[in-house]
Amino acid sequence: MKKLITLIFEPFKFFANRSVAEKMSIYLSKNPALIVIISIFVTLTIIFFKYIFPNITW
Repeated sequence: MKKLITLIFEPFKFFANRSVAEKMSIYLSKNPALIVIISIFVTLTIIFFKYIFPNITW
């Protein structure tokens, strides 16, 4: 059980590290087009799983 909880929360601990978050913030502020691409991808993924995936008949 402890290994399962560690497996779930370990990625969050990595991104919570200040140096990683700061590097990502600096990189994304220099490349605003990348933010647009990431946000479009996340939006399309949410739309797919919310509306399209439930209506697919196998």
